[in-house]
Amino acid sequence: MKKNRPKLLIVTPEFPTEQWGGLARTVLKVVSHAVDLGLDAHVARLTVESGKTPLLDENLETILFSGIKTHNIIVGKE
Repeated sequence: MKKNRPKLLIVTPEFPTEQWGGLARTVLKVVSHAVDLGLDAHVARLTVESGKTPLLDENLETILFSGIKTHNIIVGKE
């Protein structure tokens, strides 16, 4: 029987490859360390767009960045 790994989701407004500021670099270090410890770690990068709220099936893109599953999510301003 396969044992489920503990899960971690980090939610942030900044994450590579879009931005390389201090917060993005720190999140990358933390999530990389969590993966090295055996956690099933993901990052959710939220982007706020003014204007019409995107449809739920059009506001998510999932990519693999350096072995880390990254979910780019667009949210409405409200």
